[in-house]
Amino acid sequence: MATPATTPKWDAFISHAWEDKESFVRPLAIALTALGVDVWYDEFSLEIGDSLSASIDRGLAESRYGIVVLSRAFMRKPWPQRELQGLVARQIGGRSTILPVWHGVTSEDVLEFSPSLADKLAANTAQKSAEQIALQILSVIRPDIAGNTPYEDLRKIVTGKAVAELQEEINRLWTDLEEFQCPYCGARLTESQSVPIDPLEKHWGTLRSFECGFTELDGSTRRPCPSDPNFPELDDYDIQCRENPGELHWRWTCDAFPKTDLARLLHLDTGHGKTEQEARQEVARKYSAAARRQ
Repeated sequence: MATPATTPKWDAFISHAWEDKESFVRPLAIALTALGVDVWYDEFSLEIGDSLSASIDRGLAESRYGIVVLSRAFMRKPWPQRELQGLVARQIGGRSTILPVWHGVTSEDVLEFSPSLADKLAANTAQKSAEQIALQILSVIRPDIAGNTPYEDLRKIVTGKAVAELQEEINRLWTDLEEFQCPYCGARLTESQSVPIDPLEKHWGTLRSFECGFTELDGSTRRPCPSDPNFPELDDYDIQCRENPGELHWRWTCDAFPKTDLARLLHLDTGHGKTEQEARQEVARKYSAAARRQ
């Protein structure tokens, strides 16, 4: 019984010599991946513990195209040549197509190495960048992407300009959103209303309140945010206590009087207790609730 044909998992297998990774192969693989091409490339496809030969054989067997980066280093090494032989065998069997890329070699070099490859139309790194070659390859192996996406959009993707433009748009959106967020902690705006700022109501301002408690009037703080580095400490209040002999339940009352301008913007309710200590602790709890530090 005939063995059923393997369904290709990758669009292309990149055969290359490791000496060419930095100068060309890695930028090519990154560009193709950014364009939506499924690439078998050792840095992307191999994991710790994988059998190198088995993984490469699988990549060869399950790729529709073989991109062969022909360089002098490639022509000297037995391992890349073994990969090429596998690609040639699959091409003869009608199961894959070789796409040669000349990298620092001449037509004479390629002809001497492989007459069949010399006869193929090839991309040349002496004439085009890795990104330009990626676009050229895309039109062959993924015409569905190349044909349905404007070339200028593809060029922006492969050069990273699309990502840069997206980041700019995100930055603009964040700038627009800043109006609706607390400048200290990012809490959401809960209320915004026009209010009079003088007794005769001749002048009006915008009062804005946020989930964190921060409140401002025309940019001037009316209640500080707990994340404000200058948020008042409990020591910024003078705690004064008095005994109430006639009270049966809360014999002691403590009030917090602000000692700084910012402390004056954070009112603390009166603390009550059966003892002076309990009343002071009540004031401290009210402060902790306001500062969200409890």
